[in-house]
Amino acid sequence: MDNKELGRLCKAYRERLCKTQAEVAADVGYSKETVSAFETGRNNNAIIFCWYVRHGFKLEVIMNEHIVIITPVPKVTFTVKETDSEKMLHDLQDAVDGCIEIVRPFGRSGGHLVMVVNDEGLIRGLPANPVGSLIYGDTIAGTVVIMKEGIRNGEPDLIGLTEEEADFVMRLFGGANNVKNV
Repeated sequence: MDNKELGRLCKAYRERLCKTQAEVAADVGYSKETVSAFETGRNNNAIIFCWYVRHGFKLEVIMNEHIVIITPVPKVTFTVKETDSEKMLHDLQDAVDGCIEIVRPFGRSGGHLVMVVNDEGLIRGLPANPVGSLIYGDTIAGTVVIMKEGIRNGEPDLIGLTEEEADFVMRLFGGANNVKNV
């Protein structure tokens, strides 16, 4: 992550707090222009960054997240794919071939695991996914992606699995012998 991206995230967080650059500047003893320079990536002032951290900003850069993709045809195939937060939505839409829907098959008793499915899978007549249907307890059509709910940059979000969690999911649902790593 570069200074520009960090500044953009900090600016968005400050705005959610309903704070102005002038308020931040007064708290840290710098000018509003210096805070603006930080938020646009033109400087990397640690004292200014500490203001955001003291006010609850959490930077969670997760690299090498994994998603487990379960495709139903021509035979059930499990694929482990690396992704990152920057391209997560694109990867999910690509995997399920359309708009995504988050399904919580385990209620809250299953921890934070969720399935991401095609929002219109049944309407479009996608093939039933036997593994997804078994997990959910009702018909799931099309490709299923197993992920988890978590926190990213201080906000609730979908996050990928660690490599160990992806391996566990594969063993749990019987895909350990039928895996492609992408």
